[in-house]
Amino acid sequence: MDKVPHKKNHLSLRRPVLLMILLGLLALCLGAILLLNATQPMPDMPEQAETIWLLPRASQEIQSVTHSNRGSTPYTLQRDADGRFTLAEKPSIPLRSTLLEQLMDSLNALYAVHLVADAADSPLHLADFGLEPPQAWLTIRYQDGEEITLLIGKEAVSDVPQTYCMLGGGSRVYTLYTDLTEPFYYEAEYLRDFTQPELDAALLDRIDITGDITFSLSYTPSGWQQHTPFSYPLAKGRTDFLLSQIESMAFESCLGTPEEVDMDALGLTNPCLTVHLTQAASVISGVTAEGEAVSLDVPETTYTLLLGHETGKSGVYLQWEGMVYKASNFLLGFWKTLEPASFLLTSPINFLINDLIALSLETPTHTRSYTVQMVESITENNQIATDEYGQILYDALIYRAGDAEPMNAETFLSWYVSLAELAPSGKVDASYQPLGEPLAALTLQSQSVTRRLAFYPYDALHMALSLDGECLYYVERSFLTALNAAP
Repeated sequence: MDKVPHKKNHLSLRRPVLLMILLGLLALCLGAILLLNATQPMPDMPEQAETIWLLPRASQEIQSVTHSNRGSTPYTLQRDADGRFTLAEKPSIPLRSTLLEQLMDSLNALYAVHLVADAADSPLHLADFGLEPPQAWLTIRYQDGEEITLLIGKEAVSDVPQTYCMLGGGSRVYTLYTDLTEPFYYEAEYLRDFTQPELDAALLDRIDITGDITFSLSYTPSGWQQHTPFSYPLAKGRTDFLLSQIESMAFESCLGTPEEVDMDALGLTNPCLTVHLTQAASVISGVTAEGEAVSLDVPETTYTLLLGHETGKSGVYLQWEGMVYKASNFLLGFWKTLEPASFLLTSPINFLINDLIALSLETPTHTRSYTVQMVESITENNQIATDEYGQILYDALIYRAGDAEPMNAETFLSWYVSLAELAPSGKVDASYQPLGEPLAALTLQSQSVTRRLAFYPYDALHMALSLDGECLYYVERSFLTALNAAP
């Protein structure tokens, strides 16, 4: 009889019991850690560095600020009985409040970003920091008589722009943020209050320039027209850009009246350019506080601008309406770089059909003339046609000379559009003079302008184009084919 082997007996734990044991062990470990930490002191957290205010007193306590910059005349701003700052040298001159507020804000925010060096520890060469002599320095006097002098040095090398500085009588060199130092370099005239020019390009009627540049132009509903140095139509894109530059004119600072400055030194006794801007009469409308509609007639006005020497700092001296200013070349320099030749129209057949009144073509063999009338468009229901905005739509009626009935408008318009593609191929020689009769002549009459184009032999492939008597460009002879296709 075989023996039956005995199985070994194993004790097994239920899962919940095992989990409780593990949790108990974890609790014992955490308790030990807490007990250990309780017997060890907490390390001290590093204290935040104390802010070093260069001017620890509020700007409301300031009685005066004296500015001195290298290369400029010192001046003092002092607080009057009403609490406003005035120039001690010219207390009657109004100052720009925004710039004074900017100065006070900077003085309130001056704190040291870094302590760079201390002369008490080792000798310093202040010239290395631009502090001997300083680039600018301010003496701030408080109402109780205390004075603090702040010396501004050169810009430090750092990721965020910073500038060296120190307090007068002190030994420490600090850095402060460069943007806070901007008001410390304002010259006295920069603080003077003035009104910027306010011109509306849409109201400009005429521009006359004399001096180093001679250029005169005036507005017509068919486009701007040059009058000097000779009569010629001007390109819309170029004149629009010029008008936008004029409308954006702004001055940097006011130097005063002509009696307050040296007009000879500024180049304004004999200006390099004299500009007259004529603004058309207009009407300003508005509503009063009581709801009443009012209007004000503004008469035609001519403004005078004189441009003098360069300031040497990318700017220019100028006189505007009896006061002398400085302005940046970014906003005013365009006057001195004008090239009248670049304004000339190179696509002269550009009248819109609703502006065209008449057209005539003359060749050695025939003459054809047309008149254009715009009439209200009528719908099938015998109503006046309008667009989606309620504006009346018009149809063009084209009458050929001698015909009682209008011709096919599409035929004429197709031919007229083909003429509009006329463009110069180049400029004629300066010595060229047209001789004899033209190969063809085209006269366009708009609501405000009559323009005559004449075509003369130039070379085997080209014709010289005379526009209102000025012969500047030549065009392809093949354009004669388009002219002779007149319906």
